[in-house]
Formats: sequence, structure tokens, C-alpha cells
Amino acid sequence: MTETRIALLPDRGVVSVTGEDAEHFLDNLVTNDVSALKQPGDATHAALLTPQGKILFEFFVVRTGAGYLLETALTQTAPLAKRLGMYKLRAKVEIKDAVGEVVVAALQGDVRARPGNAIAFVDPRTDKLGDRVLIPAPLVGEAISLTGARRMTPETYHAMRIAAGVPEAGVDYPLGDTFPHDADFD
Repeated sequence: MTETRIALLPDRGVVSVTGEDAEHFLDNLVTNDVSALKQPGDATHAALLTPQGKILFEFFVVRTGAGYLLETALTQTAPLAKRLGMYKLRAKVEIKDAVGEVVVAALQGDVRARPGNAIAFVDPRTDKLGDRVLIPAPLVGEAISLTGARRMTPETYHAMRIAAGVPEAGVDYPLGDTFPHDADFD
């Protein structure tokens, strides 16, 4: 039995995209097939590209009951929400920077339980990084106690990410100057 460990990732944030056109809206903008995400908790790793095909924003797209959550670098949540708003036009979508409402965590090991409102998904880049968990901010303490997980530092998580060969935008490659294949998106 593997020890369960959890790391809160304060350098990550969330943008919410909801509304009846959310799926179509995102499917026409991002690099991966959002329509393939059928159930709440289904996730993919995607990017929003410049007209030249370089990565402008990198994020996980996670299906929820009401739409999608885009988990990205904390410094990119407001610019991502603003950029998506530029493409909104007449689409029936609501785009919201959800920083402070949702906490991002990485969870490794045997997962016993999660609070009902947390959304967990296997990191689609590699199974070596375990699960990502998007936890409503008021439930963070409950989430940690329910998992029975031992806390690990964000630095420990990032060391595991680096050891697994998974680059992170803005840290391991520059945004706006990197093509998806140069950042291991394939």
C-alpha cells in the first residue's frame, strides 16, 4: 500500500467557463478536444495558441456539472479570463476568474475519500504525477483529513514533476515563444 500525500499548489489558479455554449466555445479555441470530456471530472491538458501557433496559455480543462474549469498558473488566471472574454462575442458563456474560490492540490498514493464538492482527475500528462484535485476553498481542511494524506510541500511536488520530465509553462519554457511540440504536448 502506497502512502497518500497531498500538496497544495498555491502557484495554480482556476478560471471558470460556464453557459450553454461553453463546450462549443472552448472546442473552437483550445488545442484539445473538449467535446470528448463527457463526465464531470474528465480532464485534458490543453493550450490557447497565438496566431503563429505558439503557446500563449497552458492549462487543464476539467468538465464540471455546470461547465468547465481551466486550471492554470496563478499569474495567468486574470490574463486568460480576459483573453477568453475577447473571443466571447455572442457566445452564451460566462468566464470568471475563480482565484480564491478553488484551491488546487496534487494528490499521490491510495486515495480513500474526497469531499463531495472536490473535483479530482488523473493528471493527463503522466500517471507518475497522480491526481489533481480542485477543492472549494472552504473545504480544504476537510479534503486533507478525508484523504488521510500526509502533507508534502509544493517544492516536493515540483521535484517529482521535473523527475517525470513534465515541463511547466512559464517555469520550464516561456509562454508566447514555444510551440506545443517543444513543450511535450504530444
